[in-house]
Amino acid sequence: MNKVIKTIVRMMTPSVLFLVLYKFLGLQLSVLITCAISFLLLLLDVFKEKRITNSAIIGAIGLAFQVVSAFCVGYEKLYYVPALVQNCVIMFLVLSLCIQSKSVFLYVVKDFDFKIFKKMSDEELLPLNYLWVAFCLLKIFAKVSGMVALDFISMYWLVFLFGTPLNLITIVLSYFYVKKKLN
Repeated sequence: MNKVIKTIVRMMTPSVLFLVLYKFLGLQLSVLITCAISFLLLLLDVFKEKRITNSAIIGAIGLAFQVVSAFCVGYEKLYYVPALVQNCVIMFLVLSLCIQSKSVFLYVVKDFDFKIFKKMSDEELLPLNYLWVAFCLLKIFAKVSGMVALDFISMYWLVFLFGTPLNLITIVLSYFYVKKKLN
């Protein structure tokens, strides 16, 4: 359970750090500092694991688009355009897993190394892919509607809530599906 808590904290730390830095330093400097720290943590993970994990791949995609966001200063809502493109790239990854009849959930939790998930096959968990596609679509919809209707701070909270917390909820719902399937 310690590994799960560490992973959750690790997932949320960059977002919280960014918001604190944004309040004191402004947008571009906050993004650059957060990106530098995230990049160092990603490198640390890769060197510690001695392999490139699925989490590292997803993290690298996010980091690349976060760096692009740093240069979208001037009109704050442009900051979310790279994040929107990132969500579309992740949606493409999810859809490609669906086309290959691979479980999105098993891809996401592979790095957690839980025994319960090793007993499950991709075929058994394919219905969960609908939940993951819906998750991706919701993130895309939230960004598009937020860019049209919200100020930067409100948009930040919307993106945050539809980011890590919604991701965790999707993982928990998927876990309960797996647990029910095993019973």
